[in-house]
Amino acid sequence: MQPERTTRAAQPYAAVALQGGMAEVVGALPEIFSELSAWLATHEIAAAGAPFITYKSIRMPHCMAVEVGIPTAALAPADERVRCDELPAGDYLETVYVGHYDGLMDATAAQLQWGADHDVEWDMQVREGVEHWAARLESYVTDPASEPDAAKWQTRLAIKINS
Repeated sequence: MQPERTTRAAQPYAAVALQGGMAEVVGALPEIFSELSAWLATHEIAAAGAPFITYKSIRMPHCMAVEVGIPTAALAPADERVRCDELPAGDYLETVYVGHYDGLMDATAAQLQWGADHDVEWDMQVREGVEHWAARLESYVTDPASEPDAAKWQTRLAIKINS
């Protein structure tokens, strides 16, 4: 599927920061999403969208800094574990990947390649070999608990671009 240029408003969220390799990050996701859901419920804050990962910095394949988050309707007060912030407003290049999460790296690589082929300027800086992204998201549109067929899972890939 060809990426689509979209404009997004700022989106408040609650998240847990995590660092490590791909396997460590992926392995921690179910527990962190459960923890965040419980945190939101305890603080009587409703989720305002699909859970996501935002990749803050990447030095593949060894080290990533990510935030595992859930959108909220308004900025919430943070604590020692849960960080509350806003995803930045602006222009994004988005695609919807359909299939098992195993294919997300290839889908993201295809989106990045499409951007390179079409002279897209990502809102990203490289310092000392590390990519620092303004917003590079995977939003998990389909809940695997509701849809057991992984071939039907939808994940929205959204990467902020310079306008």
